[in-house]
Amino acid sequence: MTYITEKLYYSHPYHFQAKSFFEKRSDDSLALKRSIAYPEGGGQVGDIGSFLFNDKLFSFIDTRKVIGKGRTIIRKDFPLINVESEIQIKISSDDYDCLPDSGEILVKINKDYRASVSISHTISHLVYLAMSELRPDVSENTKGCLITQDGGRFDVFVEKFLIEDISFIENFVSNLLTSNKEILITEIEGEPECRIWNLSSFKKLLSLLIIRNIIAKKRSNAYYLGEVGSFVRYEARMVLSKLKKFG
Repeated sequence: MTYITEKLYYSHPYHFQAKSFFEKRSDDSLALKRSIAYPEGGGQVGDIGSFLFNDKLFSFIDTRKVIGKGRTIIRKDFPLINVESEIQIKISSDDYDCLPDSGEILVKINKDYRASVSISHTISHLVYLAMSELRPDVSENTKGCLITQDGGRFDVFVEKFLIEDISFIENFVSNLLTSNKEILITEIEGEPECRIWNLSSFKKLLSLLIIRNIIAKKRSNAYYLGEVGSFVRYEARMVLSKLKKFG
């Protein structure tokens, strides 16, 4: 049986543990009936953490969304997206062999890891907005991305970003950060997995094709582009104390 996993990471985004029921899948993975762990997607890494089964603690090293399962949404106002899919956590082969075919578990995500990725995710939207201001064709010419806890990159096929463009991006993002504007995540009516990121007059679709997220790293108050050309790689630095604490 394939689950239509209940997405607790949407309904309870600030929760860090939840009970679930699992079934074993191939490739050392457990399918979850409900998931507080956010899956890999659009180049962004999935949650990591631990789970408790029969008073024994196990670790999971990745969270994945099963592609090709569920329902595909095709709309004129939103890019192609797969919803109502199964979410799986990946564990070590040794732990996999210790578990029964199914059972109830308590899943706990690594909240520090989630917090750093969430902060990075937000910054990536700001940087992407700045890039889009300079190159309006960025969204349709972003071919891929890589997002990790420590860094990331866009693969973009647009006019090369120059030194003065880098300065514009730095100022654009810094001004948005200091403006203290509220960020809202909304959804298309009737489709809770079709999510839209809103900041003041800016709006972006949370999609593999439209938003490409880059990871942030703390170092100073400035923003830098590390390399420019056929791809853009940067480290975004910020003062974490200005952001809402995760707890």
